[in-house]
Amino acid sequence: GDRLYRIDVEQIALPSQKQLERYDSSRPPKPSLDGAELYLRRADQFVLKRYSGSKSVFITGSDGQIGWAIASDGSIRISNDAYEFSRDLPGHEHSIPLANLTQGLTQIQKAYAIQFVPVSSNGVQEDQEAMLIATKKRGQRGPKRIEMQYQVQTGRIVQIRFIEMPYGPERLTVQLTLIDEDSLPMDFFRYSYHQTADRPKALPQQE
Repeated sequence: GDRLYRIDVEQIALPSQKQLERYDSSRPPKPSLDGAELYLRRADQFVLKRYSGSKSVFITGSDGQIGWAIASDGSIRISNDAYEFSRDLPGHEHSIPLANLTQGLTQIQKAYAIQFVPVSSNGVQEDQEAMLIATKKRGQRGPKRIEMQYQVQTGRIVQIRFIEMPYGPERLTVQLTLIDEDSLPMDFFRYSYHQTADRPKALPQQE
């Protein structure tokens, strides 16, 4: 079903000189993930909204076939590669895509040592929660540690933490919290849905 997660940045680790040297400084800085909203639907459909200090919004997304990005000035880029603009999703840069949880969990199983820890139990079986804790194996890429809190009976993931996740030259600790599971409009994951009347329009440029 449809899901909305709020992203909060808990900690930012500044890059070392070696990390800065490896990073392409000609690339523009990434928009902040703090306070971002991530909408997901089934496999490979997502909308990521990131806000600047002035509350301008940078939106990237995919409807499962077309990848797209809408800048704060309303200009649009689209691509026939559905994954073109998914690289800034937490975990995606290192093959842990939240927009395709089956693929993401498979990668975690391969690259991380996994343990399961009970979190809570109030006597109601369907409300019991547990934590998947994944610690990165030596020689693997990606966040140092991943924590997924989920409901045991349904498998619903209610919270995810990526600890020391690469994001540009920085290393972030971010928390994703499940906010809503209401059904979204059918065309919500198409770029045309987000071309609102109060924002300047621009013709899509096919990549």
